[in-house]
Amino acid sequence: MRDLTRRQEEIFSLIREWIETTGLPPTRAEIAQHFGFSSPNAAEQHLKVLAKKGVLDLVPGMSRGIRL
Repeated sequence: MRDLTRRQEEIFSLIREWIETTGLPPTRAEIAQHFGFSSPNAAEQHLKVLAKKGVLDLVPGMSRGIRL
């Protein structure tokens, strides 16, 4: 992966495992709850950085709009 921080690796791993288990990516709220973030917006900020680094794609307007 492209120089991810430990937290970014943890988030990416959660998304991958979630998709493998349920067939769907987690919502921002589910990511926030899992990591104890104060709001889904905190998860969104992490996702935007991961998208910028090229490890995932975000689909605007969809709560589960995360593609690996």
